[in-house]
Amino acid sequence: MNIKILLITVVVLSFLDSCGGDKTTNSLIINPKVVKIKTITPDSGKTGDIIRMTGVGFGSIPDSCFVLINGVYATEYLFINDSILKFKVPYGAGTGKVWVITDGIKSNEVDFKVFYPSVPLQLLKILPDSAYIGDVVSIIGTSFGKTRDTSKVTFNSVSVIQYVSWSDSLIIVKVPDDVTNVKIAVTINGKKSNELDFIIKSFNYVNFETVTIGTQVWLQYNMNVSCYRNGDIIPEVRDSAEWAHLKTGAWCYYNNDPANGAIYGKLYNWYAINDTRGLAPAGWHIPNDSDWKILTSYLGGIEVAGGKLKEAGTTHWQSPNLNATNESGFSGLPGGYRIGYFGSFRSIGSSAIWWTYYGTDDVMNSFNKILQYDTQNFYGLGGLWWQDGYSLRCLKD
Repeated sequence: MNIKILLITVVVLSFLDSCGGDKTTNSLIINPKVVKIKTITPDSGKTGDIIRMTGVGFGSIPDSCFVLINGVYATEYLFINDSILKFKVPYGAGTGKVWVITDGIKSNEVDFKVFYPSVPLQLLKILPDSAYIGDVVSIIGTSFGKTRDTSKVTFNSVSVIQYVSWSDSLIIVKVPDDVTNVKIAVTINGKKSNELDFIIKSFNYVNFETVTIGTQVWLQYNMNVSCYRNGDIIPEVRDSAEWAHLKTGAWCYYNNDPANGAIYGKLYNWYAINDTRGLAPAGWHIPNDSDWKILTSYLGGIEVAGGKLKEAGTTHWQSPNLNATNESGFSGLPGGYRIGYFGSFRSIGSSAIWWTYYGTDDVMNSFNKILQYDTQNFYGLGGLWWQDGYSLRCLKD
């Protein structure tokens, strides 16, 4: 056999072998689709910002290609082809990884940072918008910071000393001394907020509600001030043990609840009543025993005066609030009292007890005036302690 015939035979056999062999192991292998992110510009942004992405395998049909930022799908696409995507950062996305899914195939992941616009330091509201010195007020706003650190609240140029609480949106403080009508501001790390107007309530009671009973003019509600006549602060004392051992003036709300103060006023100890700086406003005084006797006599005597002094009904008084008519207009309310020896509270809803001024420290031999829910009498309460906490109703000079 010559050389040409041999070569032809080999080629033919090789061709036949390739056609008749195992088709599974020799079939054409096709590479899977590749989806890859190359660049992302910028690599950070906030909700709504436009982001440009380059890569391969994105396709050109929006419904088959999706961008996810930390697992949140982008919903707004401005441009798409196989190598470029433009989309907006979706609402709710957070810092993390970004990837693309095209026709069910996931790309590689790249880092992306989501940031949010800073909230400005701003005061929104003061509650209440007027108060006495020493009262508690709430300051509502934004970006105060989670803790106070070196930050501060000012009433004009006077810095607050007593802070009740501090959070990013709420600051609770006590109104500082030596201020009149003011503008309140918050200073955070040297940056000062806007200012809001605030009214310091006056202690002269020029426009305070009064009631005339016979020849006497009474304040119509219990005292609820936290300063002496000269503006000096009377401290609020909440702790029972501390209250029981006081030797100086103090006040409290029944059960230390300001909501009770709004209805019944404050409870004061004897040291506050007897302080030479004066607890009654100018032109007024704390009633003495003779003052109460004049009132009682005008209303018909001890046996019936109580019913005429009590607020009618059972909104505040415990049932049966016997024979309560309030025909005097005195509107006596059952604010209860604080036991000086223990510092505990008792009898809200059933008793109203007011201090009587004797001009002496012999308070334990003195008598206060009391109304009760189950009688129309108006009688004296003896056996008092300097630390007892009772209501106060003032009489015009």
